[in-house]
Amino acid sequence: MNNLEQKMQERLDKWRQNTLPVSSKEKVVKENYSYYGDYGDDLRDFQQKEMKEWQMECEMNPTRHRR
Repeated sequence: MNNLEQKMQERLDKWRQNTLPVSSKEKVVKENYSYYGDYGDDLRDFQQKEMKEWQMECEMNPTRHRR
């Protein structure tokens, strides 16, 4: 904000004088984060379905998914 006209600089300075301090919010950390997105749904059904599909994939392609 360097190259302001005098009139605009005065308005900016006036606005900055009237700002209110805001207390910072505490950061909320989710303990059970899931990449599915938690919208209040029970994610256990999705996780069970995904595990079954992964097991089927491993059974169908055993050489591809070797550990």
